[in-house]
Amino acid sequence: MAGVNTSRQGHGNWGDRFYDAFRYWDKINNPPPPPPAAQQLTNAAIQIAYGNTQGAAYALPVPPMAVPAPAAPPALPPVTRPALIPLLAPDTPHNERKYLKRCRAPRGLGTTANWTPIRILGSRGGGGVALWEWTGPAETAPAQTKIAVKNASIPRQDLTEEGRIMTIVGASLSEHIARLIVPPEQLTPALCTARGVPHIWDNITRQLIIEYCPQGTLDDLLDMRKARNIRFEEMTLWHIFECLVDGCSVLEYGMELMYDPLNKVAVEPPTYVAATNLTTVVHRDLKPTNIFTGSRSTSHVNVPAFKIGDFGGAQEWHKIFANTPNLWPSTRYSANHQLIRRRGTRGYYTPESFHPAWNYNDYRVSPICGKFGSHTNVWQIGAIMLACFNLGPPEPHLPFTPGHFIHGAAPLGRLYGTQLRNQPGLSNLLKDTIHECLYEIPANRASLLTLKTRIRTQLNVMTLDPAFRPEGNQDIECPEPITETAC
Repeated sequence: MAGVNTSRQGHGNWGDRFYDAFRYWDKINNPPPPPPAAQQLTNAAIQIAYGNTQGAAYALPVPPMAVPAPAAPPALPPVTRPALIPLLAPDTPHNERKYLKRCRAPRGLGTTANWTPIRILGSRGGGGVALWEWTGPAETAPAQTKIAVKNASIPRQDLTEEGRIMTIVGASLSEHIARLIVPPEQLTPALCTARGVPHIWDNITRQLIIEYCPQGTLDDLLDMRKARNIRFEEMTLWHIFECLVDGCSVLEYGMELMYDPLNKVAVEPPTYVAATNLTTVVHRDLKPTNIFTGSRSTSHVNVPAFKIGDFGGAQEWHKIFANTPNLWPSTRYSANHQLIRRRGTRGYYTPESFHPAWNYNDYRVSPICGKFGSHTNVWQIGAIMLACFNLGPPEPHLPFTPGHFIHGAAPLGRLYGTQLRNQPGLSNLLKDTIHECLYEIPANRASLLTLKTRIRTQLNVMTLDPAFRPEGNQDIECPEPITETAC
């Protein structure tokens, strides 16, 4: 494999940006014991470590890392009853109150004066999301009287790309995608002038109006169940799994996969044409806080529909990219760190971002580094399912080769999730299906078609088996918090 000209690629003359980027990923791949500050690599140590790897191609450890000894699962205390007092939404921090101001009111959905800010739903670098409720005349009320309004706080947090991707995936009308209520509006110079908005917002999308999910997120449901000492039943886990696969199928195919019950196999939608669908949407930030709890329907009788939301980090990637050398816009380690690798949330990064092979001179032709695609979404599905076991996300520093078969066959290579197989009371079929999402090499991971086939076939079996019963509403739905005041 071709070597690397280290004067042009990698360290950028050993600048601070390079050192910071190297330390960031080193702490993920080699987490230090506490206190972390005492273990921080010096600049000199980084130069030596990076210099050594830049002179070599990456090779998987031989023999593979030994399987870590599983910890005994903790015994849960007795289940507690649901609290009878209403949940109160937290007070709005001062720095987030700007998202509740009248200038942030939703546009394109009736008179802005008829909308009242209720509370903050979330905020981070890309802006803030607030709940707004219709308080105008009932006869002129829109179909959705509660909406989630995302506002950018500064122009560089432009929501144009997020709005474009949400429009693409929302066209499927899938109940597993959090959808836009009105089309995104890009502020033209004329609109800025008419509304008295500073012209630094010219040609910027400042606001997105999104469907509101009153039950919150999968993370909220996990917190509620942890507080009451309840683990998910297996049938519930399969249902959540299927929702995630259905949502990611929209990102890959533009619509959900279908299931042929006669042949017990998932099939591509009949209108899908691979030759004309050359890109896939890679979310990059799938995690429990970005999975929203929807409502029940005829297709979701036992559990609510779970929806993929927050497309602020999503990107379209050419499907052929996963099988070709990586042609990055930059050859600097620090630039690749910022532009390519660090999109998402720590704990839910995929091997495509965190893998130590990025430090070697053959990273461009690596089967792992930067190979973003549908299999990236699949890995994060597996990470979310691990979180549903109360195990937290996979440990990036502990890839291992299982000492057992996966679906009756030898494992395809190293994978993540050391504690999964040790969880009691759940089938190996479920555990194996999660584990085949978490292979180190993206090409080894299960496809969405394979996952849909396994999950729907098993759910059909469980539905007819009286031994499996759905959980009660009180254990699978979170009540909407009550807001005392908006500000």
